[in-house]
Amino acid sequence: MKVKVLEFDGYVDGRDREVTGVVNIDGADFKFILSTDDGMTSIYITDANGCFASAEDNDELAGELGLTGFDDYEVYDEILSAVCEEYSLADD
Repeated sequence: MKVKVLEFDGYVDGRDREVTGVVNIDGADFKFILSTDDGMTSIYITDANGCFASAEDNDELAGELGLTGFDDYEVYDEILSAVCEEYSLADD
């Protein structure tokens, strides 16, 4: 499976962060929402039909979006790595 973050925009405020963007997964584009609250990050993927799934849950990604064949946290890690380059959280 190939995962590539295409674009994103957002903000960081201390240990909180909100970022939205587009990720390409195996040739298909999906929107993502990354939210960090006091250092705890969640990422959700949505398709053009409004179906969404947690990027941390392979069963949800397969069931809701039909995405299969990748390692645990592969989609989550790729998005988080790209976002952290631009929107790093403040140290404790």
